[in-house]
Amino acid sequence: MRPLRSKKSNRRSRATGALQYNEYAYSTERSYLDWFKRFRKYASTVRGRKIPGEWTSEDVRDFLSRLAVVGRVSASTQNQAFNALLFLFREVLDRSLDDIRQTVRAKRGERLPVVLSRAEVRQVFVAAEGGNRLILELLYGTGMRLMELARLRVQDIDFDRKTLYIRGG
Repeated sequence: MRPLRSKKSNRRSRATGALQYNEYAYSTERSYLDWFKRFRKYASTVRGRKIPGEWTSEDVRDFLSRLAVVGRVSASTQNQAFNALLFLFREVLDRSLDDIRQTVRAKRGERLPVVLSRAEVRQVFVAAEGGNRLILELLYGTGMRLMELARLRVQDIDFDRKTLYIRGG
């Protein structure tokens, strides 16, 4: 006699099967299942919708907006949650998400390059002494990486042509 399976474990195995059928990576499978669980908890406690048949696009939109506003998650985390729920609705529940364009999206932080002014670079060089100063000036002037400098040999310096030979760069 076959043991009875609960609906919850049946849905979970259906979700796992769909992820494996589509050949998602194991780490993606784990994170998507976690997002499914978080959304189920949100839908049942906050929205009062206990079963997946009651879940709507509005629930997804509110869940994603809540992640951005209340949870203050990064844009990539919110995108991962969105992709997981999109997969859940399309592949597991066999339903489409309607209009979720009004979702509050987490914004990617603007990355400004950190660049020292000429005066600041000069101050760094003046503060360094002896061999350390030579190392700093070589790194700054040539754009070498630290390991390229560590592998530099005396034979790699051509004073006549004013060139450095960088091996394994």
